[in-house]
Amino acid sequence: MSQTDNEIFVTVIVATYNPQLNKVLETINSILLQEDVKKQIIIADDGSKANNFAQYESFLKKKGFTDYKLLSSSKNQGTIRNFARCTKECKGRYIKMISPGDYIYDSSTLHDWAEWMEKNGLLMSVGDAFYYERKNDGYKLIKEHSFPQAPKVLNQSNERKKKYYQLIYNDYWLGAATLIERETFEKYINIVKDLAVYGEDNMYRIAACDGIRRGYYQKQVVMYEADTGVSSLGDKGNKWHSTLMDEWIKTNEFILKRLDVDKDFKRKFEKFVCWKRQNVDIREAKIAGKNLTKIVSRVVVLYFCIPDMTVWSVRRVLFPRRSKININSRIVCNIFEIE
Repeated sequence: MSQTDNEIFVTVIVATYNPQLNKVLETINSILLQEDVKKQIIIADDGSKANNFAQYESFLKKKGFTDYKLLSSSKNQGTIRNFARCTKECKGRYIKMISPGDYIYDSSTLHDWAEWMEKNGLLMSVGDAFYYERKNDGYKLIKEHSFPQAPKVLNQSNERKKKYYQLIYNDYWLGAATLIERETFEKYINIVKDLAVYGEDNMYRIAACDGIRRGYYQKQVVMYEADTGVSSLGDKGNKWHSTLMDEWIKTNEFILKRLDVDKDFKRKFEKFVCWKRQNVDIREAKIAGKNLTKIVSRVVVLYFCIPDMTVWSVRRVLFPRRSKININSRIVCNIFEIE
């Protein structure tokens, strides 16, 4: 069943907290550029010093767009609760979460992506992203690890294998490149809000545990600003690592209680979680400069716990799937034209 004339097909939630005004306007602009899809925009501000709602509303009115909601908050609640409070306002059949500085890629993305999910009966899907860093005179595309690392597994019929990759191999999703059916979004964002404050990506792992219908959309869907945010690349994100890891471990404990009767799977997952809890300082992106002997000894321990997990981790470090750097410059120019 495709979208009807009067139905909002996709709701895009823009979550803000003390953002740069131009980034929010550019993100909104990338949504407004979407063609052939009836859409709703929710801007949810999480207690910013200045929410800039007057500027957002002026921009939206100037563009002739009326299907929007502006949600303010008297205090900062964290990323997940900020998204969760939007559920009562969402009218779209599908939900897209996005942050200022991230942009929906081209004018057909939301239409084609949602139609593909509808055709395949999926409740959740992940696409690909262009990673970029903002520069004074524009932006610079960068090649970085692209997640998930083995996305095509998601389109296979073997549910155990898909769950194995997402949970035991920890092949996590990029939340910025995800589209979710509305009721599924409401269910899992409300589950994860009691387990974490910032790491909304944990909801995709809980959904994998439940075996919900999910897949990989083999197209570029977003430009992702990779040098900002609590889970960003590089040193700017390091201070958040322990917080996000605590949330990851808490979510794992929840998943362990929720896993089905596959005892072998549950035993392996428990071994991996235990190992990771004891080795939280090992990050694939930050191995350089660490004591190599210490790292090798820890990897050997993992090998004797879950041999295939060790092989997967080494392969992912040595031969990673990286983001593309070719992009349609016309599309980017349109996004940045906010005047």
